[in-house]
Amino acid sequence: MKNTITTVLATLFAVQIMVGQAEIDRHTTNAHDGWISCAASNNPNSAHGSSHWIRYDFGQSYNLYDLTVWNINHPGHLNDGMKRVIIETSQNGSSWNLVDTIMVPRAPGSGFYPGFNGPDLGGIGARYLLLTAIDNHGGGCYGLSEIRVYTTDQVSTKLDIVMTPCENDGILTGINGGINQGGTYTGAGVIDNGDDTFDFDAGLVGPGNYVINYQYSGGTESVNVEVLPCGQGTCPRCPECGGYNQATINSTNIPTDTYHGDELTSMGQVIGSSRQVHFKGNSIELQPGFQVASSDYFIASINQCDVDLLTNSDFENGTNGWTYSQYAAATGTYATASGGFQGGDALRLEVTNADDATWKIQFAQNGLSLEAGKTYQLSFAAKADGGGDLELSAYLDVDPYTGYGRINPSVTSFWKMYNFTFTADTSVDSNVRITFQFGDSRETVYWIDKVRLTEISLTNN
Repeated sequence: MKNTITTVLATLFAVQIMVGQAEIDRHTTNAHDGWISCAASNNPNSAHGSSHWIRYDFGQSYNLYDLTVWNINHPGHLNDGMKRVIIETSQNGSSWNLVDTIMVPRAPGSGFYPGFNGPDLGGIGARYLLLTAIDNHGGGCYGLSEIRVYTTDQVSTKLDIVMTPCENDGILTGINGGINQGGTYTGAGVIDNGDDTFDFDAGLVGPGNYVINYQYSGGTESVNVEVLPCGQGTCPRCPECGGYNQATINSTNIPTDTYHGDELTSMGQVIGSSRQVHFKGNSIELQPGFQVASSDYFIASINQCDVDLLTNSDFENGTNGWTYSQYAAATGTYATASGGFQGGDALRLEVTNADDATWKIQFAQNGLSLEAGKTYQLSFAAKADGGGDLELSAYLDVDPYTGYGRINPSVTSFWKMYNFTFTADTSVDSNVRITFQFGDSRETVYWIDKVRLTEISLTNN
């Protein structure tokens, strides 16, 4: 017999309804049959500050095992669905145990929606279950339709990976096929984290159908997963090159990055490249957004939109291109370390002694060129051990030291993207500087990754 706790939420606070959807292969598309939060509030776990969250109170302690999640399924609110979600449990509602951080795919907006297999909670004893949204699928609010928690361990010999991600969903963390734990997932797009957890990188493989295998003590099982292209079904459109200024890149190999847009599609043989755009066997498919002059060896001229103006913005080459400064009593240490926002390395900066001003610890890149009157976006991923605060600013690094914009986020213990936009002044030249500042920040370890400075001004070209 399957013992479950099924909850359908209609409020931000603890609600327990010991019934679920009427049909096991059906799911509601009504926005009222779920939970929507449009304003952040104080999280039961103070480490997360003011955020969008939902806490389940089961009334007593249960041993919790497999978890299934249904995102908000109303066709008009699919982008409000939770995306990256922190899962925590507690016996007393005040001391929280981190279980996992997962990515919940966007719902299909269909009555035939089987949900998403979340992590196996491993039989942990808990009265409370806390879900905190790090981000959503691009909407203005945060929603969730239903969860189901099994109170007995489920034994299955059928691999059941329920997801149809979009190519611009990025990495889906913690894939779980609902089968015997302890095995190994393999296949295109599968990432082995080395700790018995596995992710799936939809952006790496691109649109198409892929086979994911699961090998365990009972044998090998396989399942097909479809990645949808930008703009198809419920997938949002990718950023478009049309109307943007484009930089032409000439290279015998394809530059490392993911590109999107609406120009041309072409095919060619891949020579010595890795983790670039979209693979198909021994060829590479250039999605819309490329203009390609190809030879037998795929020497390509690529028009790329959304050019990152920064050097070594993912810290995969150590701290090359960046400078560190500290002043007065403020001290810190910095290096790159594994565990970045999307795998790979990230900056690890520890504030060992804070002072009275943000500028007293700086991590910066200078010598950047901006064009007057154009609008730019500065974005980055960050987290801090135990939470903390920092500042990122863009300004002219010579007199009159014009400031173009800044952001002062309170970062949590989990990765999250931050950004701001600004319009360049008429006096800008090649002396623009961006600076992370930590001089009066909480004394802890800060992690920075995926820093991007891109032009977002539309032109008539």
